[in-house]
Amino acid sequence: MELRETIDLEVERLGLPGLRTELAALQHELWALGRREGELRRSISLWDRWMIFSDTPEELQVKGARRRRAQVERSLAFVRKQVDAAHARLGELCPPFAVALGLAECLPLAYTGVAVEGWLRRRVGGGDDLQAALAGLAGLLRRTYFPGLDFAALRERLADASACQALSGLAELPLAMAPGLGHAPVGDAALGRVAEQLLGNGFFAARYREDLLLRRCAELVAQMDAADAAIGLWDRINVFTKSADELMLAAATSEQKTAETELRQIVERQQRLLHAAMRAYPPLDFYHGVIEALGIAELLATAKESVITANGTVEQRSVVAPRALLLAAVRRLQAVFAATFPGVPSPQELRQAVSATAPGLYGDPRAAAFVARAGASQRLQALRDEALVHAGMVGQLGRELAEVQGQISLIDRLVFWSDTDAEKAARTLAGRSEANAAWTGRLWQQMLTEARQIGATIGPLAARDWAVAVAAAIAEIHTDRGSSSFPKDCQVYKREAALAAIASLRGVFERIYGVRGGLSELMAATVAASTVAHVVYEDPIQGYAPLGAEALPQLLAARLDGTDFVALYHEVGRRQGALRRADSERELVEGDITLWDRINVFKTTEAEAQRDALRQQIGGLEGELEQLRGRLAAHFWEALRGYPPALLAAELSAVVEAVDDIRAVCRSYTVTVGSGKNRTTQTRYRCDLVGLDAALNAFTRWSARMVQAFGEQLGYHELLEAIELEAAPAGGEPQS
Repeated sequence: MELRETIDLEVERLGLPGLRTELAALQHELWALGRREGELRRSISLWDRWMIFSDTPEELQVKGARRRRAQVERSLAFVRKQVDAAHARLGELCPPFAVALGLAECLPLAYTGVAVEGWLRRRVGGGDDLQAALAGLAGLLRRTYFPGLDFAALRERLADASACQALSGLAELPLAMAPGLGHAPVGDAALGRVAEQLLGNGFFAARYREDLLLRRCAELVAQMDAADAAIGLWDRINVFTKSADELMLAAATSEQKTAETELRQIVERQQRLLHAAMRAYPPLDFYHGVIEALGIAELLATAKESVITANGTVEQRSVVAPRALLLAAVRRLQAVFAATFPGVPSPQELRQAVSATAPGLYGDPRAAAFVARAGASQRLQALRDEALVHAGMVGQLGRELAEVQGQISLIDRLVFWSDTDAEKAARTLAGRSEANAAWTGRLWQQMLTEARQIGATIGPLAARDWAVAVAAAIAEIHTDRGSSSFPKDCQVYKREAALAAIASLRGVFERIYGVRGGLSELMAATVAASTVAHVVYEDPIQGYAPLGAEALPQLLAARLDGTDFVALYHEVGRRQGALRRADSERELVEGDITLWDRINVFKTTEAEAQRDALRQQIGGLEGELEQLRGRLAAHFWEALRGYPPALLAAELSAVVEAVDDIRAVCRSYTVTVGSGKNRTTQTRYRCDLVGLDAALNAFTRWSARMVQAFGEQLGYHELLEAIELEAAPAGGEPQS
């Protein structure tokens, strides 16, 4: 009888379909009662709440709903106990069903149960529950499919080339199946497939390289001992020159360090290849997937990520890292479960919670652009796969370390001046676990770096990233610190770095959206461009459809068509020319005025009269020019609103002006020193920044407008999580 038929018969015999139907009905009724009670509570006035001597009809209905809800909750708890008892019974009769239940318990903990908790001290909440559930699932697999299997002894057996060659002859045999189990417990046929994988994946080449390195390390140790013994006392004291023996010792020491580093890498490579080969037996494959997820769960920690909120401020958001690796491991675990136990109901079918809400970022439109771009990144996928391998090693080494530590007695722990074999093995396993954890952390950081490089090709994300950098750069602007007893020549520091960051932010709009040059250059290009009404639509990747260097001026010219923008632009140019000529003429006339004419206030010469007339003319031209520029700018800013990226790029000029206006001033203050008759007042001087708050506020306002245009963007931790949620197996979307 097939495994699925066996499970279906037991499900019918235990009455599970009726219990699940009743459970779903009770959950729905409980939800409806809660909603009804909330509506009734909102309809009760404050006066009716205070009148405790009588109840209105609404209050009576609330009490009735509360009593009914208590009854439903009791019934729900009773039905859940019956369902759990039936599941436990079915799990005893059919262990793969128990495995499915264990995985179903782990899924909600992995998808929605892990979160940042705490106020003063941020920590990962729910991680212990997830580790306990995964450890229980791993223990169930070991008891069911490889009871009594010593993984250390198995590795030693498979590491022998002759034994592995003999076992590989059994690889052609079909895997044994057992009633109620699906796959039979591990036997020689399964180990034969593992051996066949080892013979072809480079494991024994790594073993051969390990033997060579061990022999070379032994030779180097002998050379180092001989060279050290040959070094005389004078050679040790003389620090100015090196003898031949000292040079030989230094060379051997350096070569030994290199050999030991390669040896550690070779040993880790062997372990990874061995674990990969064990996946040839499907239950072992699923077991290693559980251990992989367990290793990541042990590495979960809180991290900070900078995002820009709707009000334009930069917020340090607490996230769980590397949660995306945990989701990747769980996603792979579901696929391996479906392949290993094809006749067992999926964990999604066994979920008792009646909810169609997917966890956090599943289907979030803000992540769609990044998910689409990241799907084509082979480097990101390679980094993720390598990180999962190291995380799997952390989980496996943690289990082995726990077993070895259980063999260390209290007496062995108290005798600290000598180590037993178990203590030495525990120290070795702990070191290897720490090394793999460090590798996982480094690979996660490389994944974040790769994600930021992908984000640099997406306009909203690139603008957000550089906006965070600009905010930090402006905040770092400072002047000379401390005080002195004499006036100081105050300087402004880090202004150039902030302006460079703003230029890089402006470069995002030029590179992606085609907004070239500053405001004056864009105006000149618009006047010279032909009128073409390009359609501006929302782009799924960039937020707004990118325009070419010629298309943007054409769009602006089309929006300005029918206004006097072009006439105003030319008129401003003519007035500017007239102003320059009048100013030049004034300078020439002032050069003709002698010193005596300037001192003699009783008589106005012809040159002075001409100068005064030119000054009056210049003042009038400046007033007219200011009005014309205001009208010109009003037309142009209105046109820029038709393409938000161009408007944002143009508004950066106000931020640049605010940063340029930051200045350092020297201010005096008095301090009183001493006491009694010795009390004196001293004048001290310090440097203060003027305009820094105005620059920060200007950029905050710009950031708020950017968020309004592009929306609030997710952080890269969340975006990497969204990749794994979007890539859930078919029919196995994570449910909360």
